[in-house]
Amino acid sequence: GSPYRLLGRKMAIWMSRPASQARGAAVAAAPWTPEGDDGCTAGPLAPRAVMGYLAAYGYQAADATTWKERGAASSHEQHQVPQLSLQVREHEEMESHTWYVVECILQIGSGSLQWRAPRRLAQLRDGLHQPVKQELGDDYEKHFREAHFASKGGLPGTTARLNGWLAALALCVNSGGATPNLTALLLRFFAAPEPEALQRRKSVGTSRV
Repeated sequence: GSPYRLLGRKMAIWMSRPASQARGAAVAAAPWTPEGDDGCTAGPLAPRAVMGYLAAYGYQAADATTWKERGAASSHEQHQVPQLSLQVREHEEMESHTWYVVECILQIGSGSLQWRAPRRLAQLRDGLHQPVKQELGDDYEKHFREAHFASKGGLPGTTARLNGWLAALALCVNSGGATPNLTALLLRFFAAPEPEALQRRKSVGTSRV
């Protein structure tokens, strides 16, 4: 499975356990990187897989690099573009590492997915910041002119900088500035939960109309 999902499961266990058991889970997760020594990596999806992956979350992609034009969608497909929110609510010190707990909310029509994604600063930098810069290229400055990523070392103000950068990233996605490929990478990086439960609720609601 994806190392991002593996990390999410480990950290969910860690955050719900007593302190005596929490240290073991933190030790297990601490060496994790986007491209681990075991060769397992979330990485980008294959171009053909991006459309299907994003469709489950309410996004309409024409291919891995472009979005469908709203006017080109059928009346059945026309809907509001999902809205993403990212914010660091807290951080935890565990086994000499700081874990920044990112609260993620994806509003999909009348429903929403909400989950928490603990990440270390190095993971955010290597697994998200660098791919975002690479994918956006010259457009990066346009979206992040006023939002600079946190410096190495966990200096004072790191949480505030992360929040500013994550807010700019969410705005970039919500405005269509991020490609489908980048949007999929972001959702996978934060281990977005499977949307089946949300889809079932929407289906039930539709059947009653």
